[in-house]
Amino acid sequence: VPVATIAAVRSRWEVLLRAHAIMNIFYVAAVNKVGPEEGGAPGALYMGNSLIIDPEGEIIARGSEQEEQIVLSDLDLKLLSAQRAKWHYYEDRRPDLYGVMTKRPQVRGVTVAAEGLS
Repeated sequence: VPVATIAAVRSRWEVLLRAHAIMNIFYVAAVNKVGPEEGGAPGALYMGNSLIIDPEGEIIARGSEQEEQIVLSDLDLKLLSAQRAKWHYYEDRRPDLYGVMTKRPQVRGVTVAAEGLS
């Protein structure tokens, strides 16, 4: 999940990312900028703190607030199976009903990006 988040929204950013990991039962790697950026939002200081979050919503690795880093972590793939067996979300999915939501509209025979998608 590449982002450009500033410190003012840090608490919400972490909660949303943890919720995505839990709800979708997968690992989330959130990559964030750190420090000021020329041409970015005036006066904004990007907070860094890139994260890796496990399917239980636990932060298992965190990057620096001060400097660019590569954030790594070992992933327990058995945790995915265990969580999916516990929560059953995947059993209740209905991909056969996703059709309309996943098709991009066409204008004069050309496929265009749906709103919010590129």
